[in-house]
Amino acid sequence: MDVVDHCSALLSNYEVLTLMKTNFAKHNSTAPRQSAFIQDLRTIEYEVIKYLEASPVAGQSPDQIQGALAELKSWKLTKAEKLMLINLRPTTRVEVSAVLEECETRLNDDELGQLLEILDRHLPYSKPVVAYEEAAEDMQAEDA
Repeated sequence: MDVVDHCSALLSNYEVLTLMKTNFAKHNSTAPRQSAFIQDLRTIEYEVIKYLEASPVAGQSPDQIQGALAELKSWKLTKAEKLMLINLRPTTRVEVSAVLEECETRLNDDELGQLLEILDRHLPYSKPVVAYEEAAEDMQAEDA
């Protein structure tokens, strides 16, 4: 098999999560006994799904993503930058600056605020707050 076009489309993390969930459910229900390779593959799929479910894309829908992309169309952003904004869902100006190349020269403070408002309107997201005690317990468990 030859790869015809290695970069024909970019996938958002939401699309990857949807695909992974579908494949994981389909493959897990079909074969009760699997080879070690397939079991390892299922483990990787499971870990990827758990990672993506803990990310901002877990609460997104196709309509929200399309709405955000439609409003971002007038902005001079590359496809990759739009994809990163959707996948990472920055909530502060500093995070947006880290996502967009040469952000300081391309956007002023008002435009950064407008960009964050667009993201808030179409892709609502509140970062999970981990209590200090829970984080400390997790770190102690990893050390043990």
